[in-house]
Amino acid sequence: MLQFRALPVERGDAFLLATGRGAYLVDGGGGSEKQLAGMLRSRGVKKLRAAIVTHFDPDHVDGILSLIGQGFPITECWLPQSLADVCRSAVGLNCDMRRWHEAEDAAPTELPASRESDVQDNGPVRNILYSGGRRLAGLALDCALRLSEKGSPQDFDALWQGISTCTDQNCAPDAYFSVARKLISGSRESVFDMARDICGGNGYRLCAVAAVAACKAQPAGALTELCQSLSLAAQSALLLWDSPSRLRFFSLESERVDHLIPHSHMMCLNGVEVAPRSVPGSSDAEELISLARGLVEDRFSRVFRYGDRECSVLFCSDSSLPFLSAKSRMELDRPTLVTAPRHGGTSCDRVYPLIESRTPEEDVWVRTHNPGQYKTSEWFKGMKRFFCLNCGGSLLQEIAAEHDGRSWRVLSGNTCPR
Repeated sequence: MLQFRALPVERGDAFLLATGRGAYLVDGGGGSEKQLAGMLRSRGVKKLRAAIVTHFDPDHVDGILSLIGQGFPITECWLPQSLADVCRSAVGLNCDMRRWHEAEDAAPTELPASRESDVQDNGPVRNILYSGGRRLAGLALDCALRLSEKGSPQDFDALWQGISTCTDQNCAPDAYFSVARKLISGSRESVFDMARDICGGNGYRLCAVAAVAACKAQPAGALTELCQSLSLAAQSALLLWDSPSRLRFFSLESERVDHLIPHSHMMCLNGVEVAPRSVPGSSDAEELISLARGLVEDRFSRVFRYGDRECSVLFCSDSSLPFLSAKSRMELDRPTLVTAPRHGGTSCDRVYPLIESRTPEEDVWVRTHNPGQYKTSEWFKGMKRFFCLNCGGSLLQEIAAEHDGRSWRVLSGNTCPR
């Protein structure tokens, strides 16, 4: 029996799919990340076959990072190739502090819509995650120090000396800790003293956390968002480097590819599995900043679909399905549970007519967080069966459904008023 759950996380998405081949977690939500492991265990899941990250928005990846940090058993992590791209660009960064600050202050450039897959180099990518994660943590500290206005010229000089040498395997993050102490109140200094005794990645990861914590007290703006993106990339890379899980990376394609993922009933509709390049090349500040900002963009979200002979599940809640058009429609050829594109909002009204179902009365449409100020699509409300995690800000009601081999049966979930 196939079981689906939209877990009651405070922000974002966390979808649990329990199959005869194991359990899949598609995104991990945000705000409730410390409780996610308990949610899984209370629902009978002691191990995940795969934890799938559609894109690196904190409201989607924080829960999965928390699971990795807690040592929750995960056989595989499926990740956007963009994380490896950011780390590789960080390792190859070729600029000084002045040039980096100029690039930080420049108006955001157009984000890359897609990067070509590169499967030529099958070398180890974990070294890139480790080295890139350490440099990204230093760059996040630089952003936070500029935002806080607490740094002296000597602080920046010392930090950039650390950034320039951090890819050395024997490098100690002393310069990072000095800046982190300035950013975090004195009551936390003992945390950083203890972190000196933690080898490698964990110490750098703590500095990345300090950077983003300092950013939260600053007004919203391009530099604040860049600091948050760099910190998230650093934390993700350093956690994954130290994870025992198998890492699988997926590109982002502009057209629909329906890539079958070996040894599963899953496919990625707009990405293919790739072996990211592990040999760093030279990169400039603008390239790295563009990649870091693009890391969290929901328009770069991967779309996954599970299917067997009786039913299917389509995971597209934070995507606008840009690869669909009048010439490239999507057919639901069996009873399907759909996580509504863009959370059932009106911004995806163009997509609904492009999704054609053979048995619409047997499909189930669900949406997760939809703030009250966002209007719900009339297309979504016109579906035969539709359910919500929180209708317009109401209390969270976990959506649970199961397929018994004949039809989908919804066990819980809010019902939207038509």
